[in-house]
Amino acid sequence: RSFVQSKCKSCYNSVSENERKRKLAKRLYAENTEKEIARVTKYRNDNLDKVNAYRRLWAEKNPDKKRAYNHNWRAMRKSAEGKYDPKQIRLLLINHNFSCAYCGKYIKNNYTVDHIIALTKNGRNSIENLVPACLSCNSSKNNKEVQDWSLKRFNKKWFNIEEIRNDFVSFFGVL
Repeated sequence: RSFVQSKCKSCYNSVSENERKRKLAKRLYAENTEKEIARVTKYRNDNLDKVNAYRRLWAEKNPDKKRAYNHNWRAMRKSAEGKYDPKQIRLLLINHNFSCAYCGKYIKNNYTVDHIIALTKNGRNSIENLVPACLSCNSSKNNKEVQDWSLKRFNKKWFNIEEIRNDFVSFFGVL
């Protein structure tokens, strides 16, 4: 242990450089919250093009995370309960064989996530209220009830919500 470092060399080397930077930034933020918010705001305003380019690049590289972020943000604005992450959506897609839950169309990469009970009708933003859907079905369903919408679109009652929930429980193990 040297007088310069607060830890011995092996302890210091066991923590990555990025983790040390993260801890320092977190500590500085906690100690100077208002100052840090002003600094970050100033940086964003001064480097708007750079920040937007970074956000676009991140969104292109992480479409599932971006989609989940947007959904969760929208649900938060509507005061809906629940939250989900991209891994849960990936499992949901696997459970539905990468097909639209409504029409059966293959949608591996071009999918939307639909709320069975719409957020506008006090539906939850949790995984048990979500199904993968093609853009066409999701757009036409909008905020309608599944039974009414499927009767008009497919001329039959397409879903039994209890069956969907039972499928969910059998796949994920919980509701």
